[in-house]
Amino acid sequence: MTAEKYPLPTPPELKRETMMQELLIRPMQKADAPFLLPIEIPSFGRFHWNEDSFRNEVSNQVANYFVLIHKPTGQFLGYAGVWFVVDEGHITTLATHPGVRSMGLGELLVTHLYGLAYQAQMLLLTLEVRCSNFLAQNLYYKYGFHMVGTRPRYYQDTQEDALLLTTPLLGDLRQVDLINSVLADFLERAGGEWCDGHSLKDAPALTPFAPPLNQAMEASK
Repeated sequence: MTAEKYPLPTPPELKRETMMQELLIRPMQKADAPFLLPIEIPSFGRFHWNEDSFRNEVSNQVANYFVLIHKPTGQFLGYAGVWFVVDEGHITTLATHPGVRSMGLGELLVTHLYGLAYQAQMLLLTLEVRCSNFLAQNLYYKYGFHMVGTRPRYYQDTQEDALLLTTPLLGDLRQVDLINSVLADFLERAGGEWCDGHSLKDAPALTPFAPPLNQAMEASK
């Protein structure tokens, strides 16, 4: 019944080399909630979020949620969120329309959240991902994430374990060099310019930054 209430619309046709001109990333609003469920339900199954879940997250003081919109049609094609708590970012959710999952929109949202965390000088990013979701894992590994643990039976629908992934220090020279390389590669494949609203649209290449003094002292022990 829930899926019938929130039918998945047919997505617009996108071309990778020109899609950035047609896309917009903007902060999520409470009124967006009904338009996100058609993506949420097929992405996360029986234990998906409901409209109130999204509205509550929009009101969360530490949360930063965004939607990806096709400007010519106004259609929602994805969404993502990250919490910034003290000096760490935690990616809480990320999903794209099932009909456009071969177009790199998930990676586009990952780059947006990464850019936000970098600009806020978060020390690192963390997330959970299903053990069986190899496509998502490979995407995160490309951006420097690595496994630091597991969360047993984390997913209610299948009792599947989650892998806990984290990045190296975002301001570390080697991590910055890696990210600049993968960002350039992605951008070249996607037309050479970030879409409107992207966190890196007007930013130069990332440069290393030093972690807070107390963190640097701890790391040197």
